[in-house]
This record gives sequence, structure tokens and C-alpha cells, in this order.
Amino acid sequence: MKKIMMTMAAVSALAMAGPAVAQNAQGNFDARINQLQANVQAGVQSGRITRNEAVPLREQLRQLSQLERRYSRDGL
Repeated sequence: MKKIMMTMAAVSALAMAGPAVAQNAQGNFDARINQLQANVQAGVQSGRITRNEAVPLREQLRQLSQLERRYSRDGL
């Protein structure tokens, strides 16, 4: 459960930093999102987190990607 909370905190921190990251390095932002998605999937496959625990993490990553796309439309 600690790992879930730490991952959720990391996703939240990334969401707050999203606009700045998108402004500075679009490719790095996408790569980081992809890495976080892979980490969640690896956690499920290894049994470190359950599928039910992964659902909100994946939703947060999806929302973060949407936010990044929305910010990037205006050139941020």
C-alpha cells in the first residue's frame, strides 16, 4: 500500500509540473508518461500492486496526458 501511495504522490507531483515540463521538453514529458505507464503495468504483472490498485493510477496518467495535450495546443 505504501508503494501505491508513493506512486500516486509521484503522479500528482508530475501533474503539477506538467505545464512546465511540456513547455521545456515535449518529448521528455511523453517519455516519462510512457515510463510511468510501464511501471504500473510491471507492478501489476509482478504482483506488487493489484489490478484494482492500478485503475486509479492509470486514470491519473490518462488525465495527465490529456492535460499535457491541452496545454501544448496553446504553445506551452
